[in-house]
Amino acid sequence: MLNNENTRKLTGAIELLLESSSRINEAKPRRYWYPLSLATYGVDEIVEALDSLCSFRTTMWEKTLRFERQFATYQDCSDSVMVNSGSSADLLLCFLLTNPYRPMLQYGDEILIPAIIADPHMVGNDGRIESAVR
Repeated sequence: MLNNENTRKLTGAIELLLESSSRINEAKPRRYWYPLSLATYGVDEIVEALDSLCSFRTTMWEKTLRFERQFATYQDCSDSVMVNSGSSADLLLCFLLTNPYRPMLQYGDEILIPAIIADPHMVGNDGRIESAVR
């Protein structure tokens, strides 16, 4: 659902731009099963993004709420929360696991994480950087 129906008029121009542009970096060798240099979005996503930008609704508006509800349904759960990055998601997970009212982890519990991940940190009132997991 677009905020401004005039945005849809850009669809033809965007299709032309995408057709005339290379959507894959041919200079890269094709040795991975998942082509990271191939665009995973198309005209519809570009139109939606332009609509959000042109209507000055770039954070936490109707589209975000709609996505949260659709994602919760897809995951077969009652709620979901959209965040701006993987680091923010990691931080929320740490707060969930150490919630003082319903802790899922205790001090000293071992947590296994993948080798490639951003370690969530927070800055204390004194300016020191502390691990979000305690």
